Amino acid sequence: MVKLHRSVYWALFLLLFGLEFAVGYYVSHVVGYVHSDAMSRVANAFYVLFSRNPHLGAIGFVWTPLPSLVDLVFLLPYHWFPALASSGLAGVIMSSLFAGMTAAMLARAVVSFGMPGWFAILFSLLFSCNPFMFLFGANGMSDAPFIFFIMYSVVHLSHWIRTRNVRSLIKVSFALALAFWTRYEAVPLGAAMGLAVIIIIFLIPRQDADTEQLPRHTFKYKYFHVEGTWVLMLSPIVFSGLLWIWFNYLIMGNPLFFLNGDYSNVAQAQQLASEEKFAEMIGHPIPASLFVLKKTAYYSIPLLSIILLRIWNRRWVLWDFLVLMLLFISIITLQWLMLLKGTSYGWFRYFMYVLPITVAWLPYELASLKKTFVNYSIVISGMAATCVLLTSALMNPQIAPDENKFIQAEHYAVSQTVEKEIAQYLDTDLAGYNILMDSYSAYSVILNSQHPEKYLITSDFKFHESLEDPVGSGVDFILSPKPDKSSADSIDNQKYQLYEKGAPWCELYKEFGGKWRLYKVIRTTDGGSRMNSMEPEISVIIPVFNEEVHIVQSLSRVEKEISRITSSYEIIIIDDGSKDSTWDKLTQFGELSQHFYALRLSRNFGKELAMCAGLEHARGKAVIIMDSDMQHPPELLQQMVHLWREEGKDVVECVKRSRGNETLDKAIGSSMFYTILNKLSGYELRGASDYKLLDQKVVRAWREMPERNTFFRGMVAWLGFDKVQIDFEVPERVDGNSQWSFTNLLKLAVNAVVAFSSIPLRFVSIFGVIFFLGAIILGIQTLFQKFLGNAVTGFTTVILLLLIIGSVIMISLGIIGEYIASIYNEVKGRPRYLVSDKIHSLSSETEQALEVSRM
Repeated sequence: MVKLHRSVYWALFLLLFGLEFAVGYYVSHVVGYVHSDAMSRVANAFYVLFSRNPHLGAIGFVWTPLPSLVDLVFLLPYHWFPALASSGLAGVIMSSLFAGMTAAMLARAVVSFGMPGWFAILFSLLFSCNPFMFLFGANGMSDAPFIFFIMYSVVHLSHWIRTRNVRSLIKVSFALALAFWTRYEAVPLGAAMGLAVIIIIFLIPRQDADTEQLPRHTFKYKYFHVEGTWVLMLSPIVFSGLLWIWFNYLIMGNPLFFLNGDYSNVAQAQQLASEEKFAEMIGHPIPASLFVLKKTAYYSIPLLSIILLRIWNRRWVLWDFLVLMLLFISIITLQWLMLLKGTSYGWFRYFMYVLPITVAWLPYELASLKKTFVNYSIVISGMAATCVLLTSALMNPQIAPDENKFIQAEHYAVSQTVEKEIAQYLDTDLAGYNILMDSYSAYSVILNSQHPEKYLITSDFKFHESLEDPVGSGVDFILSPKPDKSSADSIDNQKYQLYEKGAPWCELYKEFGGKWRLYKVIRTTDGGSRMNSMEPEISVIIPVFNEEVHIVQSLSRVEKEISRITSSYEIIIIDDGSKDSTWDKLTQFGELSQHFYALRLSRNFGKELAMCAGLEHARGKAVIIMDSDMQHPPELLQQMVHLWREEGKDVVECVKRSRGNETLDKAIGSSMFYTILNKLSGYELRGASDYKLLDQKVVRAWREMPERNTFFRGMVAWLGFDKVQIDFEVPERVDGNSQWSFTNLLKLAVNAVVAFSSIPLRFVSIFGVIFFLGAIILGIQTLFQKFLGNAVTGFTTVILLLLIIGSVIMISLGIIGEYIASIYNEVKGRPRYLVSDKIHSLSSETEQALEVSRM
């Protein structure tokens, strides 16, 4: 018996796996095109691990789950390599794996039927490297595992025909069950194999000459033989089907959810009746038959090869050929019935499974013939002709429109960028909000998001409850897709039809590419007021420390100016642990203003952290930060808001033309600080101030920065966004003295440098190199003097070197210490600030709602 070394099978597996994955990686990750079916199966696995409610039931109950279960394993490193989800690479690994297994299994099957090794390898490669079949190993869809299982079952069925070995029958049974867990086409294939058992037992004798032939038996014996074979072969697939129905009933509440649910193939195909091409086949057998025959013809050359082999070799026994035809017809019969009912899109690939069935049968066919050059040539020629024919079909979008997208991946990748842009927008601009979406359509958005747990999706436990009452369930936004012919008739589309009609309880917030609409839920607090009335247009943040002398005057001036611009605003005061009567003054002011909110920190945390407190509590669509001493002129507020409103600027910065009446030491220190910071960090902040307007999305992005050693001006510069600057002259303080001492300014400067540059750490290495070079030069000079006999005791030189080196070491240790202290403060994880008291100027009911909105 011919044998191939195990390494040959491993080589075939690794070759096909590597090629498939390389192509799949390039198309999915580099080009950026992922087929929707592949992405949806990765998404089903993703929901099990990383959704808001991770659970195994999230894998879905429409499409059989084996591909997603395999994807689930490859998604485990998602946090280290997000492209496993966002580019569907988990699916690519899965399909590449099964394509490699198919190549090895097919070569082994050929050898097991007595064919030479060279033919086994060539036969396997002609099938696996057929461009059309190769496509399905690289695209991450469910076809690659299904092809493996059905070919495995056909190979071992043909073994059982020859030997009646029960082990082959068991392999067929489990392969059929796994095929069912991959695609529903396994059901008609299993039924066809059940009918084939009758033909085999009654009409085909065992062909293995090495085993003893059993005597002929009566009809009753053969009947029981059929019955026992059915039990053994069909039990796993029948059990799988019943288990699948039970899961649908137990979890979805509908045992036939996969057939008639909102996301089933029937629901998706409801609009086919309106398309002329499909309408003429619904209920009309002849047009449907012609359509099926035309599609199937492209995959039928291997079947013609088998017919030609039989004619050439005068092999007229047709019973085993009838078995093959039963398997062949079972696949196309299912599609024919679905076209008659209007529940199939008739994609070109739906008919391709007849090809792997026929190819898996070919080793059995050749085993019954003489091993001649002509017989091998017929098979090889048929396989090669199939490559040419299917490649031409793949390149023709009229024949294979869905499959051709893989060839035109760069074109179709553009259309998939919209979902990526939506994910980025929801991550940055709507961070912290609850977003409801139908995961049937929005899976690509979820997979491309960095925070998938923020979405309330179809598989979540409270999805239906939230869909019935979005307002009461805490939903802030709903993402709705534009319906098309492939849209499921989901509850979202059926009940609300949000995309087209909207609803009285929500308002259109943003539209994406003409394909998606984001609706904002209008939440009521007392039956009439809306949620958006609780979100002011402008928030003004003012940190204060010991400002009792002028605080009321300053706040009155700010409120007067901001009230001219908008009626929707809030003024947020952060009392940074004042020791005087500043808090009492704020309490008095709160009784006069209807737009006032104040926090009292438990101690003096510093201006930077006081601004953190304000930014974390601000709710406005735009947030303005300014000082209370009026050196940030309130008259600039109108211009700042105008640039934000009318020109769409995300950041409006007020930059000092001059620093006003500043003492010489502070002017020199400030100039040195900004020069050093620019050289070390690359950010030019000369003239920068804390007087800024930030769009809400910038504030949300800032909130994603968790460090405790903050430098507000540098952090805003680091964030980027669309900026504009306004120059201003710094006026005199309204009253009182600056609270910034030299020590505080020095501490701020050190924190800023440490937070935005690691270059000082490199000074240690630089000084080390300089002194090493100096040591070499001094050593050469010393040796030279020694050889000349001029060496004298260099007491002064030694002392000077020790002083210099000691100073450098101490400075270096100090620099390192600053960074270590910064790291120490960060890893302690203490809160940035603590609030000891609050002031609200609103009514108690509104105040309570306000506190909820700030949580």
